[in-house]
Amino acid sequence: MASNDRDYWQATQTGEVTKYSIDYYILLKEMAWLERQVGSAATADSHDAKAEAIKLAVNASLWNPQLGAYGQSSDHPDVLVEDANALALQYGIAPAEHRDSVLTALKKLWTPHGAIMGPGLLDPTGHTIEPFGNGMETAGRFTVGDAAGAFDLMRRTWGQMVDKDDPLYTGAFWEFKNNDGGVNRATAGLAHGWAASPTVQLTEQVLGVTPVNPGYATWSIKPHTGNLKWAEGTVPTNYVDIAVNWTSTANASKFTLHAETPRNTNGTIAIPVGDNAKVTVNGRTVCDHGSCTAYQGIIKDGYAELAVPGGSYDITVSRR
Repeated sequence: MASNDRDYWQATQTGEVTKYSIDYYILLKEMAWLERQVGSAATADSHDAKAEAIKLAVNASLWNPQLGAYGQSSDHPDVLVEDANALALQYGIAPAEHRDSVLTALKKLWTPHGAIMGPGLLDPTGHTIEPFGNGMETAGRFTVGDAAGAFDLMRRTWGQMVDKDDPLYTGAFWEFKNNDGGVNRATAGLAHGWAASPTVQLTEQVLGVTPVNPGYATWSIKPHTGNLKWAEGTVPTNYVDIAVNWTSTANASKFTLHAETPRNTNGTIAIPVGDNAKVTVNGRTVCDHGSCTAYQGIIKDGYAELAVPGGSYDITVSRR
């Protein structure tokens, strides 16, 4: 998507801008979903086709193999920025063969206190840490299975904010930080909604509960455990609450998950299995030696995915 617009972070953007192109792709995919719910299937197909054309163009024109990531724009292909590359991971723009490279490149922007966005209008030196952009990156890392990297960045960026002994502690999240952990402008908000990505991601990525259709009529439970030992939480729905808790042993030899889900709904439960693991559901073996025999189960990308009706589930994974 070509532009000559003034951007809040990256100053005036010229040429084909990666971030704006990905934003347009996301918008078209969301419009296609909405059209299929309440509008025209033909219009939805048209939106999807245009979105796929944008995805192909971004990879053909804006990927920079020397950078190991997507450049800021066609006019600035050597400038590494956080937001565009993070969204490329989160929304499937980056193909599998590029993901590790993007994950590595983004770490060049990390400091002990979070990731900088890259040079921009507000900070030409590129020393400002903006939690809104860091939240894009943690979301992207969760999406492609780098939970460890997501947790690392989350702790760097938000760990200081929740430390009651920090002199800037407010009980809320901050709009900006600089690369020594301070706040670099008097106008920076210290209770800023745009910095609240962890509150969503701890629910949807770590606990693992997300809606698939409105009101959680269908839902998904897929925890990203990283190096955590446990998670527990409850998510309100239009039916009854979805309650989930999971635990993982220190050596990852055993994983357990308990889920209470609403009757008269259905969804998928995906549990991390690794290689050659046995999965039991309510005491019954449903997956073993890389294949599943119940719940239309499949092994995919390190998870056993089970299609289940609403109800109560106790799931155990024993890794050999």
